[in-house]
Amino acid sequence: MKNKLISNEKIFYILLIFTILICSVFVNPIEVSAKTLSSDPAETLEVWIRYSDYDSNDYRILKTFDYDYFKKNGSTETYTFIDSLPVPCASPAKGVYLEELLSECGINAEDMTQIRVWCTDGNGKSPNKTYSYKYLFGKDRYFYPNMKISDNWEAGSSSTKVKFHDMELAASGKQGVEPMLAYADNWQRYMGAPEDGGEINDIDLTYNNLDDCTRYRLLFGLEDLSKYSDGDEINANAFDSLKWIYRMDVVVNYKDPNPAPVPIDGGGTKKDNKDNNGDSSETTGTTEPDKTEQENNLIDIKGHWAETSITKLVSKGVIFGNPDGTFRPDNSVTRAEFVTILIKTMIKEGLLPIDNTSNLTDADVHWAKNYLTTAVVNNIVKADAKGCVFPDRQITREEMACMLVRALNLKIEAVKSNYTDQSGISDWAVESVAALADSGVITGFADGSFRPKDNATKAQATVMIINAFNIR
Repeated sequence: MKNKLISNEKIFYILLIFTILICSVFVNPIEVSAKTLSSDPAETLEVWIRYSDYDSNDYRILKTFDYDYFKKNGSTETYTFIDSLPVPCASPAKGVYLEELLSECGINAEDMTQIRVWCTDGNGKSPNKTYSYKYLFGKDRYFYPNMKISDNWEAGSSSTKVKFHDMELAASGKQGVEPMLAYADNWQRYMGAPEDGGEINDIDLTYNNLDDCTRYRLLFGLEDLSKYSDGDEINANAFDSLKWIYRMDVVVNYKDPNPAPVPIDGGGTKKDNKDNNGDSSETTGTTEPDKTEQENNLIDIKGHWAETSITKLVSKGVIFGNPDGTFRPDNSVTRAEFVTILIKTMIKEGLLPIDNTSNLTDADVHWAKNYLTTAVVNNIVKADAKGCVFPDRQITREEMACMLVRALNLKIEAVKSNYTDQSGISDWAVESVAALADSGVITGFADGSFRPKDNATKAQATVMIINAFNIR
C-alpha cells in the first residue's frame, strides 16, 4: 500500500512538472514574440534616389533628416484606417508631408515611380515594403470622423475586410489628407474586435498625447468611400502604414541631371584601389572614363561658347561627361558639385590637400563630403551656426564668386563693379564680384549685367574656374 502511494505521488509530481514545462513553452513565449512586436524608433530618416539611367540596385543618398527637422517643420493631421481585426482606427499625428519632404530633396512627387522603405524591425538586407506612386499619390485619401459609429459596421468575409451598413453615414464629414512621415502619433482603435463585444473605446483625437516611439511612421488615410454601396466589403489597409522607417529609396522616371563627378556612395562597382580623392574606397559608383575619348566625344559641346574650357577641365580629369556622351553644359549646378570641381582643380594644381575629417551637419554622409569639408577647413565655404553647408541647393553666380575669391585669396581693392544690375548684388557679395571683375576672372553678359541671383550653369562654372586658375 505504501509503495502504491509513493508511486502515485511520483506520478503526480511528474505530471505537475510536465504541465509547467508545457505552459512555459506555449503560454509565455514573450521573449520570442516581443522582437516582432516592437522595435527602436529611428533617430534619422535618410532619403536615397535611383535615376532611370542607374542600375536597379544603384541608389545615391540625397539627404538625411533628423528629429529636430521634423519637430521644426511638422504639421498636424488625423488619419483613419481599417485595421486587420477588422476594426476602424484613427491616428492623430505630427510630421512632415511626404510631398514636402521629397521637395526638400529636390524631387517632384509626380516624377517618382515608387518608394521603398526600410524599418528598424527589418532584416537590414532588403526593404520592408515598396509603394508605387499610384498608391501614395494617385488617389484621393481622407479622414472619416464618423467611422466611429459602432452599430454601423461589421466584419466582412475575412479578418481583413469591413462592411458598413450605411455607407453614406460612414463617409460623411470626410476631410482630405496627404501622405505624411509622422514623428509622433497616437494610433487608436475605435472599438474592440467584434468577437470581443465591440465595446467602444475612448478615443483621443487631440494632439496632446502623441508618442514618438514609432517614428517615423508613414500615414496616408483611406480611399474615397463614397464610391462604395451599403454592405460592400472594404479591404483593411493599416498594415501598409509602416512604422520605424529610417530610410526611403525613391525611384524617379528621369536620368540623373547632374551625375556626380566623384564616386557615389551606396552602389556600383567593387574596387580595391584608391579613388580620385586619394581616400581608400571599396565602393564606387562610376569608373573614370578615358580622358582623350571624353574630350573628343562629348556630343553636346561642339560649338558651345564654353567648349574650350570644358575640354580643358575634362583633360585634367576634373570633370567628366555622362554615360550617354553628353555634358549638359547649360544645366544648373549645386553647391556640392561646384565645390567638388573647385577643390579637385586646386588639388590637381597642388594648392591644397584633401581633408576627410567631416563634421558637417548636413553633409556627413554626402557623396561630396570630403570636398565640402576641405572647402570649409580652408575657409572657401562658410558653414552656418548649425554646421550646415546646404550641399544640394543650386548655387547662384554671386555665391560662386565669393567662393572663388576665398579660394584665390584675392586682395579686394575695387569697392564695386560696373555691372548694370550692380544694385541687385547682395551686400555680402558686392566686393567679391568686384574683385573677380577687376582681375578678369568674370566679364558678365553682353548686355552689361552680371545676374547675381541666377543659378550658375556647368558651363559658367567651368569657364570661371579656368579663368581663375589660368589653366592652359
